[in-house]
Order: sequence, then C-alpha cells, then structure tokens
Amino acid sequence: MPIMSSQSDLRSLESLHKIQSTQLTGTPKVMGQLSIYLVLLVFLSMCLMVFAPWQQSVSGVGEVSTRNPMHRPQTVMAPIDARIKQWLVAEGQWVKTGQPLLELEEIKPYYLDDQQLDKMVAMRDAQDAQITATEETIAALQAQQSAVSSSRAYVVPEAQAKQQESQFKIRSAQQKVLANQKEFQTADYYEKRIRKLYNEGLKSKRDLEVAENRLVKAQSDLTASQADLKGAEQSFQGATYSVGKSNLDVDAKQSETASKLAKARQDYAKAQAELVKLDNEIVNLKERQAQRTIKSPVEGRLVRTNVYGTGQTLKEGDELAVVVPDAGDRMVMLFLTDVDAPLVSVGRQVRLQFAGYPAVQFSGWPKVAMGTYAGRVVVIDAVDDGQNRFRVLIEPDLKAIEQKKEEEWPEDQHLRYGTQAIGWVMLDEVPLGYELWRRFNGFELNLKKKPPPVNSALDNVKKETGGNYAKAGKENGNYDKSKKFGGIKSKVGKAK
Repeated sequence: MPIMSSQSDLRSLESLHKIQSTQLTGTPKVMGQLSIYLVLLVFLSMCLMVFAPWQQSVSGVGEVSTRNPMHRPQTVMAPIDARIKQWLVAEGQWVKTGQPLLELEEIKPYYLDDQQLDKMVAMRDAQDAQITATEETIAALQAQQSAVSSSRAYVVPEAQAKQQESQFKIRSAQQKVLANQKEFQTADYYEKRIRKLYNEGLKSKRDLEVAENRLVKAQSDLTASQADLKGAEQSFQGATYSVGKSNLDVDAKQSETASKLAKARQDYAKAQAELVKLDNEIVNLKERQAQRTIKSPVEGRLVRTNVYGTGQTLKEGDELAVVVPDAGDRMVMLFLTDVDAPLVSVGRQVRLQFAGYPAVQFSGWPKVAMGTYAGRVVVIDAVDDGQNRFRVLIEPDLKAIEQKKEEEWPEDQHLRYGTQAIGWVMLDEVPLGYELWRRFNGFELNLKKKPPPVNSALDNVKKETGGNYAKAGKENGNYDKSKKFGGIKSKVGKAK
C-alpha cells in the first residue's frame, strides 16, 4: 500500500510539474540536428575523398653525388710498394691538380741504388755503340758478298779460257802425232828398202846408217808427239776441273760470307732487343721515380688521410687519402627495388628530402609538401647492383626552378657529396578510393603509359648529353632502404 501511494504521489508531482528530470536528461533538438549534419558531412567528405586525386609514387634511399665522374671524390692510392718519407700538405687543405701531396721511399732492393738510372744510361750508350759496330760489320760483309758475286764473272771465264786453250793444244798435238806417224812409216819403209838394197850390194853402208838414223829420229818424234798429246789431254782435264772448282770456290765464299752476314744480323737483332729492353727499363725507372711523389689527381680539398707517420710501409693499391673536388653538376643517386624500378622512366618528376633539412612530405599530394625539392629522372641503370636494386640518377628540375615554381637545391657548402637523401618518384594520378582499394587488395601500381625500356632511356640521355656521359655503373656505396631515415646512412656493400 505504501508503494501504491508513492506511485500515485509521483504521478501527481509530474502532473504538477514540480519534478522534470525526464525532460532534463533528454537530447536537445539542436544537438540532434547538428549530429545529423555532421554525419552527412562525414559521408559527403568520404564520398569526395573517394574521388579525390592521389599521386602514386615509389620511394628509394640514396645520396648526393654528381653526374660527372671527374667531379666525384677521388681516392688517392699508392702506385708502388714503398714507405712514407713525408707529407707535403695537411688534411683539409685545398690542393690543385698535380700538386705534390706525399713523398715515398723505395723498399725494394732493386731500386735502392741512387745511381741506378745513370748506370742504366751508360749501359744504353755502350749498347748503342755495339749496335753501330754491328751495323758497320754488316755493311762490310754485304760489300764482300757483292764482291764475291762479281768475282764469278772473272774467275770462271778465265778457267774456261784455259780449258779452250787446252783443247787447241790437244788438236795441235794430234796433228803432230799424225805427221810423225806418217814420217815414221816413211822412215821405216825407206830403212827396209835401203837394207834390202844393201844386202844385195846396191847400197853402201853409209846409206844404211842414214836410213837407220832417219827411222830412229822418226820414232823419237812420234813418241814425243804422243807424249805431248797426252800432256795436252791432261791439261784439258785439269782446265775442266778448274772451271768446276772456280764455281765451287765462288759458291763457298758466298756461303761463308752469307753465314757471317746472318750471324752479324743476329747479333744486331739481339743488340736491338737489348737496347729496347734498356730503354723500357729506363722509362719504367723514370716513371717509378716520378711515382715516389704522390700528386693530386684533381683540384679539391684533401680529406680523410689513411696513412700518417714517417716510415709507415705501404703496399701498391693502398688508399692514402681522398680529394673532394669542388661541387659540379650535383645529382642524387636513388636505389629502387626490382619491383619499383620497372615503373620508373626517364623524365619522371621526383620529390627529394635531404638529411638535415626538416620536411613534411605527402607522397599522394606533393603540392602540399614542405621542405622537399624537385628533381627529374635522367638515368636508370640497365643492371642491378647485385642486391636486386637499381640505381636511378636524379637531377634538379631546372625548368620548374627557373619558372619559380620550385626552390633551388641547397648550396654546395651545405649539400655536400654523400649527404643522404630520400626520394619519391611521381607516377600517375588516380582517385584516392582506387589507391586504397589497390593497397587493400595488394595490386600493383597503375600506369596509364607503358614506361620505355631502360636501354631506350639511356639512349635518350646520351643524345641529350652528346654521348659524353659514361655508362651507369656501380658506385662507391649502397644504402639499405630499410634503415630509418634520419641522416645516418649504413653501407651494405661496395660495388665491384
């Protein structure tokens, strides 16, 4: 009963408007309308955002460098095995091209003699004199060879003349033998006839003796003429041998002279080879002596000396110091993954953020970014760096800078070589809703135009630069994209 009385009392109070708690805890009409407007505004904003433009991009990390290889930091290396004698400049000093930086001392025994160059020059002079003497010997032998060849025209005809003279003597001896034979036959017939008549008493003893003497004389003349004939024949045979011997003697002299001439020419060739060897050693020694003084390859500032005290031993190829040239045409080297690199083409716009320069970057809305700088892609490497990354060279967007649409890159003294940079290569514009849908579903970036092949891009760059730009290659340092960007770079490898 008390409860019923309380409820009736409550109703009476509400009816009397003495307690209005229910009305006080309810939502005001203005707030309800505002909530409806806010929901509609959010819905409309989301609808607008779905169709809002979004700039697709790919990002990479790299460093500041220069397009001209001669303007990049040059490493000074030891050309020979030696030890330090003295430094001629201080670290941080500005040096000119060819200015001596460091003096070295030899450590190899072969080069320790200070008079070695003078001795080698004296050896060369002696070798040169030997060559001159050999040349004179060759000239004399050539003259002798010519004389021997000419002697054949006199020696052989002389022997042939003697041979012909012997033939004439043989004919004369033959005629004389025939005459003596006839005279002997006549004397023999006469002696026999006189002897017969003597026996018959018709001739005297004196006539017989005269006939016998005549026969003896004819016999003697015949024997003498036959001996002369035999001597003439032997003389002819000797003359014939003399003709052959003359040819053989000339041939032998020619062979002997040719052998001596070949030996002299061989000595001349050896002397020439020795002279060339000495000349080469003299040039090498002069060049090595010049290499004892290390000179600056370019004009710039000497930094990072790697060797110090006097007497420190060096090996050929050891790094001595680094000379940083004055800044030239600066650029940025970005490293893109093998997934992003095919999407990039020469001429694409790039937004760059440099270490040490505060920036706010909205990759989808580059126009609202702050502290970033404009660039353009000029080169894309045709091969990776061995880690599935491709190097992209970025130069300032000079056209936009000249039109005052973009700020110039920081000055050289602030933006030095090696400064770390992060870049966003701008691709195509797509609706934000499409970009969100693409990312949620893991699809690749959308390109309205197919990027040209890398080689074609390189050919275009060569045409623009007149072919003076060297082919892109691996650089001194590569950087890991996964490292946190904050001005601290981490080398992950050196190019070969």
